[in-house]
Amino acid sequence: MTGRSRLYFSYAVRSLRRGGQRSVLAIFCVAVGVMAVVALRLAGDMVTLSLTSNVREVNGGDISMQSTSLPLAQQDLQPLDQLKQQGRISDWIGLGVSGTATVRKQGGHSVTVPLYVIDDPSRFPLVGSGTLDQPSNTTYGDRLKTGTLVVSTFVADEGALKPGDTAHVTIAGGEGTDVTVGGIARNQRFAGQIAVGYITRATYNAIVPNTPARYGLIEVTTPTPDQVPALADTLRSDFPAATVITVQDALDQNIQASTDTSRFLQIVGLLALLIGGVGIVNTMQVMLSRRRVEIAMLKTTGYRRRDLYGLFAVEAGMIGLAGGVLGTAVGTGLSAGVRVLVERLFNVPITFHVSAGTIATGVLVGLVTSLIFGLLPIVRAAAVRPVVVLRDMGEGATVGSRAQTVGLYLLLIVLFTALSAGLLDSIGLAIASVVGTLIVILLLAGIFAGIITLIGRIPVPERATPLQWAAAAAITALALLVTTVQRAIGVCLIIVAVAYVASVALPRNRRTAVKLALRSLGRARGRTTATLVALFAGVFTIGLILVLGQNITSKIETGISRATTFNVFAIASAQDASRAKQVTQGLQGVQERRITLDTSTTPVQVNQQPLAQVLPAPTPRPTAPPGAPPTAAPAPSGNPERNEVRLGALNGVEGYDLRGGQLPDTTANRGRVLTAADAGTTNVIVRSDLHNGVLHLEVGDTVTLQQAQTGRPVTVTIVGFYSSIARTSTGLVFRAFYRPIVGDVSLINQLGTDQAQTVIGMKLDPQQSHPALTTLENALPDATIINLADFGAIVDQIVSNLVNLLVALASLALFAGIIIIANAVALAMLERRREIGILKAVGHTSTSVLAQVLVENGTIGAIAGITGMLLVTAATALLGVYVLQTDLSVGGPIVAAVAVGVTLLTTITALLVAWAPTRARPLDVLRYE
Repeated sequence: MTGRSRLYFSYAVRSLRRGGQRSVLAIFCVAVGVMAVVALRLAGDMVTLSLTSNVREVNGGDISMQSTSLPLAQQDLQPLDQLKQQGRISDWIGLGVSGTATVRKQGGHSVTVPLYVIDDPSRFPLVGSGTLDQPSNTTYGDRLKTGTLVVSTFVADEGALKPGDTAHVTIAGGEGTDVTVGGIARNQRFAGQIAVGYITRATYNAIVPNTPARYGLIEVTTPTPDQVPALADTLRSDFPAATVITVQDALDQNIQASTDTSRFLQIVGLLALLIGGVGIVNTMQVMLSRRRVEIAMLKTTGYRRRDLYGLFAVEAGMIGLAGGVLGTAVGTGLSAGVRVLVERLFNVPITFHVSAGTIATGVLVGLVTSLIFGLLPIVRAAAVRPVVVLRDMGEGATVGSRAQTVGLYLLLIVLFTALSAGLLDSIGLAIASVVGTLIVILLLAGIFAGIITLIGRIPVPERATPLQWAAAAAITALALLVTTVQRAIGVCLIIVAVAYVASVALPRNRRTAVKLALRSLGRARGRTTATLVALFAGVFTIGLILVLGQNITSKIETGISRATTFNVFAIASAQDASRAKQVTQGLQGVQERRITLDTSTTPVQVNQQPLAQVLPAPTPRPTAPPGAPPTAAPAPSGNPERNEVRLGALNGVEGYDLRGGQLPDTTANRGRVLTAADAGTTNVIVRSDLHNGVLHLEVGDTVTLQQAQTGRPVTVTIVGFYSSIARTSTGLVFRAFYRPIVGDVSLINQLGTDQAQTVIGMKLDPQQSHPALTTLENALPDATIINLADFGAIVDQIVSNLVNLLVALASLALFAGIIIIANAVALAMLERRREIGILKAVGHTSTSVLAQVLVENGTIGAIAGITGMLLVTAATALLGVYVLQTDLSVGGPIVAAVAVGVTLLTTITALLVAWAPTRARPLDVLRYE
């Protein structure tokens, strides 16, 4: 280390030691930003690792082929055996699909799940260990036996199931049987679903006897990875109605999902880093401005400007390193909490993992951030003219100084954008994020500067006057009046009215503190504006998330029970049909009932042409160039619309007694609805997505359907298309059809009533739904009971987990704002030491000085809270009208909780920081000022 370097280092160390509290605040500002970046980056890395580390195992093999909507018969799978004989397939296994099934423990809650039927459990799964979570160290082959069931953790939690429990399993159309829960599998997306169950073929045949095997999921392994693309193209050609997914396809999708998640998390972290950077600028400006005499003396002894740059840069670098280390340590621990929130949201296991690269990046980000945001105060401090300082002259702003300031701000923006691009790994996204954030910050700064100016000029007379009491009464009356029209805005006005009335009612000595506090806001307008912007970011984000989460949850709870034509379905086999009709007829709480005859079907022809000829031909996956990485090849486009999902709109017919006047409750958005004149015909209405999907069906087209089990055919004619969701004057209405094709009951007779199910749709009073459902489940143990409220509860849980995650992320920005508050209060106490000493010397007590500080910062918190919730109200209204197209409301309790909460938070923060400085003795302060 050279002599100059030693000087820089020793000077920086001494300056930081002398800075004391100011140095600590600067380190905290760096730490809070680094903490957010490291925590969210580590969480993103964990998501990426979990989604990309075991893709082959999650995919079930090198290739998975899904055809759950149009299950394949045993003879349809002969091409797989031929490919295995040719050596292109190492092994394959087919899993049957059960359709809708319910699992219920005695006295427990019914859970609706898709059941996958495994012929040979000892071979499942083809890849991976197949180890279950419960009992530990067991596999599917160990626990799946005749009369046993394995369910995912999600199903076990919903139904309160554990290994060894006896559960009643019912499959639509079957008699149902008691099975033993053999094991619990970990939550893993299986064929795109979390809530799944597994049974053997023997157990399935006991529930639904005399049913031929039908397979909806095929898992395939190949001798080498190089054979996968060509084999996938072959399978797409042989099975055009299925969705063929290779490991590379799944990896591409997971990489995209993890990249989007990671970037979102890192953008939130960058926001907290930016807010922390504002605190660095403020702190270093104060630190260096208090050393103006020292800087002048250094320059008079021969130090040049570049020497001062070096001295102050080393000091800023030490602050950055200390903040980077502290923030990285805290962020690493915080990432564990973010991981849990993300895991709950997506219902997939995410392994805790700490990357050495991310840890090093956190420390480096702290160093770079401190240097970037310290650049402006360093250049300004180094430009001090000694003569101006030593003669105590004011240094006015010149054209050159203004140009330098503008240039420094632009350089700061460019450097922070470069830092963001390095973290986000995207220059375009970094530029868009920084520029967009900058525009918003400038707009908010202008608004808050105007608000501060107005508040600073509010007259506070020595004594309360009749005019003030009249104004207080008028504001209170206006607030109460507005509350009856717009509750959220009214609550904000009530908070303002309460504050004003309190200030009017204060005794004379306390009103002085209010007056001084309001005037102090205007004196430090720049710092106050920066603090308000930081607080506003957290308040607005948290408020909007809470309001939208509450509205979505409310819409789900009321929408499913009120907007659906029917909210409970009882599906009974032909043997239980009469019993089901009798039980539901006298069921308490039933407001409306509909009985239809339904059967499952598979399409075989469209307009007399085989289905395979009608579906679009698959496009082969391009071959990757030699030496290219696996991700270089683009994703396949053979069946981009997932044909097996689209064709699911043809997998069942719902029969109505049209001759008896029973008409489907729906409207047609193309063609017409069914009438009594369609009785005895093969006319049907189908979902509108069949018109827009891969088949592009039109009114007048014909579709040949086969009964899924017996293969009996019938050709139907499409006379109209309906939408599952319709918008009416009272809001959204969900058309609850159990089967997607709607026709006359005579169609069911042609397809065969021996395999048909009686579906009883009921509109149950939500207040009486629980006892009614219990009665149904006890009286019809072999019927499948579907309660749409269960789906609402699942969605509600997902929304709740999403809200918890987003609030936690937004809290990082709010926490950064609180650090800025603490920083601003501490700096204000240091800057106002002489002022505080004078106030106490002329008779003010420590309490009155502290009250001034609390009123000042409480006002800042109130401004941020009220403006944030007012903007939340406006944003919610706009989102409801133009995006969600429904009415959204902002509740008064949320507005009050957020606005009052942030006010108390800022006041308490100011109290903790200002308590000791306001109790300093005037003599100790004025002696050294």
